[in-house]
Amino acid sequence: MSERSEKLSLRRQALQTKIQAQRQLLQLQSAGICQRMAISNLAWQAGGAIIGQLRQKPWLGAIAGVATVFIGPERLLSGVRSGLRIWRLWRDIAPAFRSSDNKTTLER
Repeated sequence: MSERSEKLSLRRQALQTKIQAQRQLLQLQSAGICQRMAISNLAWQAGGAIIGQLRQKPWLGAIAGVATVFIGPERLLSGVRSGLRIWRLWRDIAPAFRSSDNKTTLER
């Protein structure tokens, strides 16, 4: 091989390695974006479901408005956050209770 063709071959390999690294970086970045899009899509669907329920049952909106006025937005949001924490905790702990219940029923 001539010196020029060896240089071209090395350059081609370097470019292919660079392209492969860029593709991997792009895949990693797009995976994060896809995850965020999935979360936002879930939030959009939940918001649509809530609006649908409020259209079918307007008294729910009235109750939420009255609760906000009497309880106050800060306390209402604090209660919602506490409820969400309790629900998450239960979601994490519940499988352990279920598996221990299954073990005790199998022992009997």
